[in-house]
Amino acid sequence: MTARSTLLWPIASRSRGHTGAAAPPRGRNAQRRTQNALTLIVAVRVRIAPSPTGDPHVGTAYVSLFNAALARQQGGQFVLRIEDTDRGRYVENSENQIFDLLHWLGFQWDEGPDRGGPLAGTASPSVCRSIRPRLNSFSSVAIAYHCWWHAERLDQMRAEQTRNKQPPGYDRRCLG
Repeated sequence: MTARSTLLWPIASRSRGHTGAAAPPRGRNAQRRTQNALTLIVAVRVRIAPSPTGDPHVGTAYVSLFNAALARQQGGQFVLRIEDTDRGRYVENSENQIFDLLHWLGFQWDEGPDRGGPLAGTASPSVCRSIRPRLNSFSSVAIAYHCWWHAERLDQMRAEQTRNKQPPGYDRRCLG
């Protein structure tokens, strides 16, 4: 159920008396464990977080394939999380299409909105409300700032950047 990793503790060198890392065993002794090795147990937990903003994307299936394979190989967990924080682009029935696609492809997730789990597998608006105080603390220390522009102004800015063959990006006028 877990992956294993080996860390080597510093040991005193027999020849010079200074501290150094032990060399890994070689040849026939490669299977032997060193005396100073500490084995860590690392739990693998991977997720796929599609957004219900339309038809499922092929990238959802692609990333799910690799994440599910890694989780199964390492004995970890594969989590489905529906990223529904973009309510302006939300498409009705899109969430069911995501479930249908992943079931049709044969994926079984360990945690998700339909299976439960510690985080219930979804980024719902209630979760957004619970992190709002943390986001506000970022703006109070100038790590982040609020943008007060309307979507039309941001669309106009993006269109102008595309017309000028510039990469899309925010002009930081709200930073002011």
